[in-house]
Amino acid sequence: MATSVDNLIENLCGILHSISSITADNVDVYKNAVTKMSDAMDLNIKSMYTMMAKAEEVTQSMKIVEGHAVRIK
Repeated sequence: MATSVDNLIENLCGILHSISSITADNVDVYKNAVTKMSDAMDLNIKSMYTMMAKAEEVTQSMKIVEGHAVRIK
């Protein structure tokens, strides 16, 4: 009976170790996913501000064109 209990505890220890390892791997995957998502969001925000600045430049350039259009009419 003692041998059965020892085997049971040994198997349980192995299973718990395996589950802990899987949990640690899942946490690492989650951490990496959050890091990559954060980097992608930062890049998208920077790109958005760059695009807004370019749109503002185009708007300023078009004011000259509007003046020419009024003179042509």
